[in-house]
Amino acid sequence: MAAHRSLIQQGELAPTTSRIAAAAGVSPRTLFAHFPEVEALFAATAESVSQDVLLLRRAPDPDLPLAERLELFLDNRDEIYRFLTPFSLSVRIREQSSPVLSSRRAAMAGLSLEDVAATFVPELERLPAQEHDELVAAVETCSTWSSWYHLREELGLPDDVARRIMRRLVLQVLGAEA
Repeated sequence: MAAHRSLIQQGELAPTTSRIAAAAGVSPRTLFAHFPEVEALFAATAESVSQDVLLLRRAPDPDLPLAERLELFLDNRDEIYRFLTPFSLSVRIREQSSPVLSSRRAAMAGLSLEDVAATFVPELERLPAQEHDELVAAVETCSTWSSWYHLREELGLPDDVARRIMRRLVLQVLGAEA
């Protein structure tokens, strides 16, 4: 599993089991003795990455002013997304054929929604309860890894410009100024 993680972090986004075994210094047969099927290897790697993400998550104090909470929220997203980028790209390649990876991505999306809800409690409290989920989903959409990656990598924007755009989007969705 460590070899799998390492190869992905080095940019080899869909390494074969033979390549993973070679990177681990074992034979493919030994690799399959530890992971009887490739889904078990994916599950172990995904669990390891997920545990690292859990350690990186930090919810800002909801009593802080919105501007400060938003900056802390964006700082945390940036840290998590920089760590996750190679793994997110790898999952996108393999998730169609991997129920484990698809399920893990959905679970991580749920955690991300929880982070949004925890960060913007005061803004949510001002709304009727039936609008909470919609606002959380809208803020999440503006601040997903896909949005972050699109601004930085696909549009080639500098980090500071991409961050201002994400800040602007979140503020507009919240109907707030900071």
